[in-house]
Amino acid sequence: GSGNWAFTPATPLANGTVINALAQDAAGNNSSPTSATVDSLAPAAPVIDPSNGSVIAGTAEAGATVILT
Repeated sequence: GSGNWAFTPATPLANGTVINALAQDAAGNNSSPTSATVDSLAPAAPVIDPSNGSVIAGTAEAGATVILT
């Protein structure tokens, strides 16, 4: 196999749910565990600072992508 895996829960997981995972080989050896937290809430709207026309700047949630149109 490729080593890739996926899991689709029967119902969506609630925001804030912590998911833990580890890998186990055929001999029963376990990897170190890892975890992720479900973040299903949209980020707050970005803030655009007044612009002089040459620079457009502002703030947004860390890690979010701001798309200008």
